[in-house]
Amino acid sequence: MKRSGILVGCLFVLCACPTPFNSGISGDTAINSITGEDETALCNAMETEAEAQGVTEAQKQFGCFLAGQLTAAFAMDGSSFEETCQESYDSCMAEEPEATDEATCELNFGDCAAPLADYEACTVAGWDELKSSVSELNCKEGEEEEGSDDEVACTAPEACKALYDACPSMDPCSAAE
Repeated sequence: MKRSGILVGCLFVLCACPTPFNSGISGDTAINSITGEDETALCNAMETEAEAQGVTEAQKQFGCFLAGQLTAAFAMDGSSFEETCQESYDSCMAEEPEATDEATCELNFGDCAAPLADYEACTVAGWDELKSSVSELNCKEGEEEEGSDDEVACTAPEACKALYDACPSMDPCSAAE
């Protein structure tokens, strides 16, 4: 479950805005200088790319898995953990997303002046890691990674090294320590 916590942290850091790419903004632009129309363009491009790469679906799967785990953990109807978790997961996945007109993307890079290309590379690596991790989730009780939770280390994707070197505050692994 510690891995799930790390993934949630990565989701908030890496997916605070849905997705990058093809925003029309130069890759060498400092991310803390992106505002106004450029911020909107980046947010729209990120959202489009996340959808195209299956990240939006993986985020939903992860959320539904957590909901299933919580539902099963607190179920008192005599059903098996696996059955309750799977039913909750399936129900969650069947729900249509709520339509909203509200802007959901807020970029807040603080004083981080890393180039947009580094942010985009790290974001994609985080998405790939999320999709890989989500593909391994299941509702079978007791099926965790080998070793104790204390042995599970936070490791950032290699593609994030340049971003995290330039902006250590954005590294979810340093916050996990």
